[in-house]
Amino acid sequence: MDQLSWELKIKKKLTIVPPSLGKFRPVVGQCCHQCTPDSLRKKLGQNNFLGFRNLLSVNETQTRYRGWLVRRMCCALFVSGCKVYASPVSNRLERVCQSNRVKEALTAEQKAPEGGDSRGHLNRLSPFLPLIKTCISPGLLRVVGWVMLKMFASVLGSIQVNLNHLSALHKVSQEGSLLVYVYVRQSLMDCALIPLVLLCHNLRVPYTVCPLQVYSSSLRSILQKVGVVLLPPSALTEQEAEMDSLYSPVMTALVRELLHEGQTISVGVSAESGRGGQWLARIRQLIKEGSVPDVSLVPVGISYDCVPKANVQVGLSTVLQWLWSLLWRTPGGSVRIHLAQPFSLKEMCESGRCRVDEWLPLQDLLLPVILNNRADSVLGRRRLSWLLPSSHYASEPEEPTHPERDLSITIILHLIFSATSSMAVMSTSLVSSLLLYKHRKGVSASVLCRDVAWLTEELLFRNKDVGFGGSLAEVVHYSLSLLAPYLVIAAVPSRKDPFIVPRPSLAATLHLDLHAQIVTHTFILEAVGACAVSAMLCEVASSGVSSRVRSDGVDGEEVRGDMEFDVVLCQSELTERALQLCHLLPPGVMPPCQLPQSFRSGRC
Repeated sequence: MDQLSWELKIKKKLTIVPPSLGKFRPVVGQCCHQCTPDSLRKKLGQNNFLGFRNLLSVNETQTRYRGWLVRRMCCALFVSGCKVYASPVSNRLERVCQSNRVKEALTAEQKAPEGGDSRGHLNRLSPFLPLIKTCISPGLLRVVGWVMLKMFASVLGSIQVNLNHLSALHKVSQEGSLLVYVYVRQSLMDCALIPLVLLCHNLRVPYTVCPLQVYSSSLRSILQKVGVVLLPPSALTEQEAEMDSLYSPVMTALVRELLHEGQTISVGVSAESGRGGQWLARIRQLIKEGSVPDVSLVPVGISYDCVPKANVQVGLSTVLQWLWSLLWRTPGGSVRIHLAQPFSLKEMCESGRCRVDEWLPLQDLLLPVILNNRADSVLGRRRLSWLLPSSHYASEPEEPTHPERDLSITIILHLIFSATSSMAVMSTSLVSSLLLYKHRKGVSASVLCRDVAWLTEELLFRNKDVGFGGSLAEVVHYSLSLLAPYLVIAAVPSRKDPFIVPRPSLAATLHLDLHAQIVTHTFILEAVGACAVSAMLCEVASSGVSSRVRSDGVDGEEVRGDMEFDVVLCQSELTERALQLCHLLPPGVMPPCQLPQSFRSGRC
């Protein structure tokens, strides 16, 4: 086995990653022109590329001081100079308890009589009191920020932040707009990265919704003093917390009070299960009621070279064990963070453009196709009610109508799409997709490098940003070193370069597939169009209509070869077939505001 020391063998044969990687970088993170044209118009003519900043590269130039001692303490001095917005709790607890929504929930539960004393309310609300009292302590936040910079420097090689839209965030923040950051959940590290990025760029640190159960009372107290909204002590999971009839009203009232205080909020949404989407539904409900005038949503794309694993239940021993492991590992992997352009949630809701008129069950959409009955086939969108289950509205006086609930689901889908589109494709994702889908039986290092260059150009052409640069040898060597536990890398004497094969195990396949998902997301609609064409050609081939044997101009001789077809495909039928395949795609692949008929002018 070769220990990845082969880069010197192939450097002479390789060229640098295409110059477009350094000169042309796609503009990502723009808000939707269909749903929020007014928000997009504010950013026109401001698409200057401002570069990236490595959050872990802190030196004396980022402080007000100079000298030998400053170079040793520059990280602490930098964090101490960051602007921190205090968040006093004041009478927040009283305001939450006096909320009509909380009072109605208590009355419906018959735990307290209507208009009962506040002591009875507090007894029933006692599990939620620590959550309501969550605050941001400036001194503790600076200490935790310094600790996180040191810890991430021990774990990661770099944290690259795209600076393009930071000026827009500063502008809307100075104008008094309420910001809500939305990201797709990948790891618990997401909850720490976004506040750290905002702290280091002098933006208001958000209250972070973190679906984490922390058993250590001291650790829970520290997290709640830096703005982390944890699960109630009595709930092990997010689903269990939502089952409590008081949890949703209390959290809605808490969000209302935070926004009234001018605070920002950070929310993660799971693309697979839809968990976290209920927080966006709460914010939209507050805007509809008039409790909050408007918020600016900021999709955040976070890309990892290696997605870190973490448990949703954390104790003090778990944290100490993780800190001890940092002493025996070298930094590896990098993170790319894209903060997208902020846009108005009120504009998205009231414009009427972000809506889906036909939400239908999957069986209604595909059963006519399976039964080969085109006369009964219908156009519409698959109903994704599981993204916002009805249990979320269990504590509400009345469940919202289908259009209201569908609008909330549409917004959740749109934000999943926006956050996913803002993610950069990392080098491990490129190599994983090539090894998993193109070279499943193995590939030589030189061929892999050539395909990485080709795939990079294809991604840039499709306006997808990439999170790497340098020579092909460096990029591929770096990726293989991170993926090494899931690969077999052999140096064969008869070959000039090593041979790479994915390990034949389920764990290796799942790991490579996890990294390759972002590449699949980029090409999925083209793949749908190709599958639709292939399916229609197979039907024509099986029917044998208008077929002839290729003769190559030879008369009177039997010629063996492929069958050649003169085929004309109906565009409407091709579009219909592509749409039927789209019903099977996961959420976030295409924006919900895109009409089904627009697929004609798209990938097909």
